[in-house]
Amino acid sequence: MAEKRSMMLSAQGRMTVHRAPKDGKDGAPGKDGAPGKDGRTPSVSVSSDGYLMVDSVKQTATKLIGPTGATGATGAKGDKGDTGATGATGATGPKGADGKTPSVSVSSDGYLMVDSVKQTATKLIGPTGATGATGAKGDKGDTGATGATGATGPKGADGRTPSVSVSSDGYLMVDSVKQ
Repeated sequence: MAEKRSMMLSAQGRMTVHRAPKDGKDGAPGKDGAPGKDGRTPSVSVSSDGYLMVDSVKQTATKLIGPTGATGATGAKGDKGDTGATGATGATGPKGADGKTPSVSVSSDGYLMVDSVKQTATKLIGPTGATGATGAKGDKGDTGATGATGATGPKGADGRTPSVSVSSDGYLMVDSVKQ
């Protein structure tokens, strides 16, 4: 027959084990004891160095965290993360000076002028060369092809022969009008 035991944990965190006698006969029922104090749940935690703490008291016989193990092998590279959100728009910079269109011209001696300053590294017009000799007269060109016939114009009004006569006083009369 297995030995019977009972265990109790005190408020100070100590554990007490009671053994029942081996071959005893049951005795008379015991009297009710005095009412006990209300029970309370102890505060249990782990200290920074790995020991059990009961109600803020280190239990040096009960270390819960062992020594740090060797560093494990490097894991496989993870997948690329999602693109982050667009950052905030920066502040507007100060207003720059208004741009200026330069005045560009060519000097009388052929150099580029920018804002009335001669750019001596940029000559645009070289010296005038001598006039060349007149070339020989060219051959007469061939006669060009005959152009296409133009379209026929619209039909004109029918012609009318005027009435011509001489008046009694000797004037020419056209359609009864003295000329």
